[in-house]
Amino acid sequence: MKKFLERQPFVLLGAFGILALIDGLLQLPKYLAQWVSAWQSITRPIWEIIIGWGFHIFNMELPVLISDYLTMGVITAAASMRVDHANNLKIYPRSIRIDFLLWPKLFCYVFRKRNDKELVYVFLESFVYAGILLATFYLISIAIS
Repeated sequence: MKKFLERQPFVLLGAFGILALIDGLLQLPKYLAQWVSAWQSITRPIWEIIIGWGFHIFNMELPVLISDYLTMGVITAAASMRVDHANNLKIYPRSIRIDFLLWPKLFCYVFRKRNDKELVYVFLESFVYAGILLATFYLISIAIS
């Protein structure tokens, strides 16, 4: 009986810890939405300054899809430059512009044998991580509803 009573404070603390962990897991979808919102609140004003004026001439607002597309272009171009630099390759401004504007072309590289494998891995891993996050948060939201 004495050992049972000695364990109880830790059992009680452990139970509170488990409940706090479960509550934290249930809040994950809200946290993902906050991260995405924070991401867009940072990137959207930058693109508003750079190209938003062109839309404002026609009394239009810069679409979120365009700012997100251009942000992915910057990320892909930077990854391409990093891979080229790591492989001691010359960095060409033309290829950087192509990577910036046509970053979905990396889908084509997935099925080709090229030297851009590292860049394709970076590209695909981004989609894998995004898919894992979305699937996790989707399953949690199903579990709590």
